[in-house]
Amino acid sequence: MELRAQGLFFSEIAKRVGMGERSVRQWAKQGGPPLHRRPSRRSIFDPYAAYVLSRWQAGVYDGQQLFEEIQAQGFKGTARLVRRFLQTLREQRRPLTDLAPALPSERFSARKAVWLFIREQTALTTQEQEELTFIRQASPTAEIAYGLVQEFLTMVRKRRGDHLDTWIEAVSQSAISELQSFVIGLLKDKDAVVAGLTLPYSNGPVEAQVHKLKLVKRSMFGRAKLPLLRQRLLNAA
Repeated sequence: MELRAQGLFFSEIAKRVGMGERSVRQWAKQGGPPLHRRPSRRSIFDPYAAYVLSRWQAGVYDGQQLFEEIQAQGFKGTARLVRRFLQTLREQRRPLTDLAPALPSERFSARKAVWLFIREQTALTTQEQEELTFIRQASPTAEIAYGLVQEFLTMVRKRRGDHLDTWIEAVSQSAISELQSFVIGLLKDKDAVVAGLTLPYSNGPVEAQVHKLKLVKRSMFGRAKLPLLRQRLLNAA
């Protein structure tokens, strides 16, 4: 890291310290050597364990009822996980101590967050709007990413290709590597991207004809030759 701060290239640093250039790049990107620790695996039931325990202590022992209650709260697992947890309580294999309540952030998956980010707010339910607000307030990076994603989708929906340069500049200043990588891909064929964000034309009809050709060809494969295929396509309504 000291050599990098002095302005040396990754290849020069790799030669000096006797490491591979790829490792040097990774270490520099993450600010130091990796910590070889196996992450602890959490069950999807864990965020709901405290609630189930509190209901158990309140005298509710019906596993199906408890399963339906946490299912209404967003639990995506099966009733078997709930029954397994209750079995440990019945056999007194788990001490009846207070479990740490689930953090609100534990209720969200990356897929769900992405789905909330790419939809228009007017299309979200009240609960989804509350969830989106929580995610945006929980992280400044998430708030910046949400704004940039919505701006790009506005360009797509309203054909505002003239705003692309401004959006690219905003991404460059955001320091969000994932969006910056996306921009690099756009710049490889920027003229086509601007055209796609501006013009009303689409290659949909061409793709439809290609699909139709493949479908007809496969339906007569091994039974006829090119003249019949040509005639079928020309005579099609």
